[in-house]
Amino acid sequence: MPTEEVQPLNGRSSPTRLSGQPRLAAHALLALSASAALVVALLAAKPGRMSTVLPVRSPFPYAALGLVAAFGHYWIRFGAANGRDDWRRFLGRLLLASLSLSLSLLVAEVGLRFALARRLEANSLERLKDYREGKAHVKSTHPLAAIIEPSPDPDLVFELRPNIEMSFGHHPLHTNGDGMRSLVDFPHARSPKSVRIVGLGDSGMFGWNMDQGDEYLGVLERNLNARGAGIRYEVLNLAVPGYNTPLEVEMLRHKGLAYDPDVVIVGWCENDFDPAFFVLPKVDFRRADVSFLYTLLFDRPNLTNLLQNDPRDLRSFAGAEVPKAFAGAGGKAEVVRALAALKQLSDKRHFHVLVFGPLRGDIIPLAREAGLDTYDTYEHIPPDSVPKEWAVHFMHPRKEGHQLLAERLAQTLAERGWLTPRASGAP
Repeated sequence: MPTEEVQPLNGRSSPTRLSGQPRLAAHALLALSASAALVVALLAAKPGRMSTVLPVRSPFPYAALGLVAAFGHYWIRFGAANGRDDWRRFLGRLLLASLSLSLSLLVAEVGLRFALARRLEANSLERLKDYREGKAHVKSTHPLAAIIEPSPDPDLVFELRPNIEMSFGHHPLHTNGDGMRSLVDFPHARSPKSVRIVGLGDSGMFGWNMDQGDEYLGVLERNLNARGAGIRYEVLNLAVPGYNTPLEVEMLRHKGLAYDPDVVIVGWCENDFDPAFFVLPKVDFRRADVSFLYTLLFDRPNLTNLLQNDPRDLRSFAGAEVPKAFAGAGGKAEVVRALAALKQLSDKRHFHVLVFGPLRGDIIPLAREAGLDTYDTYEHIPPDSVPKEWAVHFMHPRKEGHQLLAERLAQTLAERGWLTPRASGAP
């Protein structure tokens, strides 16, 4: 190996200066090590996106390649000049660095488990009960726990508080006497020549960060009644932040059917396969067979599943078991059952159902298999056709997004012939 000798200093070997092929090899190995470290960092930053580009999704092969390349670089650069004492010092430093890294990862794992446990506890039924009894204080601009209350229906678990008049996310929020976002109370009895539309959804349909009446169901009601066709349109917003599809269908049973709807709109959201807020399963954070830190960094899509895989001790506010038919655990099977129940209700009570929203993934085939109509905003409102900041397809659209959704919803209801009052004597 062509080198330029350097005299030892104080009896310790000094690094050699490489030239020619050894120098190129050392630089190549150093670049390979840095590239492997970059790939591992990218996997941690964007695991889902990088997993579609890289041939191997696990970070371990890249980390191992980087370590081998780094050691190869060290061997070529320093190994030839190292004496026994140098190697002893090197191995000592390597051991110290390994212990330090292991301790840091352990602390990060424990800290993450503690943070996740606190977060789940904050969204638990027990904590919500504490909020209602004044034992815990809500510190948020969007105090969800302050606008909901335990439901007398054990399958519904929680619902909006009635007669609210407050600021929620710096926007006025009003609920009527039946606990729906509205300035007026709706009688159960129908008016002649009227069309009644019931909305079931979560925070998107509810109108997160929207002034009262700027949510798309509020805009829909104003737009329909502005037609001047002599028809009274009543749009009842039964959406509650934190709901999923099983809860929405239960809300229809619990409250919506009493208003004898002509049309039921199910506002689909991308997280409707997930458990509802305040009905989260208890997770055993003491388990040693999995790393929550690794899952967060390199397998993030499965983190939700990891936090849902232990549905023990689900309790209602009274301490009774949450019914297994609901269980709040979310998932495809729960949505399938909810959609089938919704179809049965629509056939029995003679109302139309439209599953409305950004329908990505499995929801379109599931809704169609249940015999329900769908409106996919991705299909009818291409993302590049509207300003991105309107967030039309996001779970919380902006004001302009709500206005556009209301316009398209009115259009599709009219095209389907669902905006005509029932014939006299019709069920």
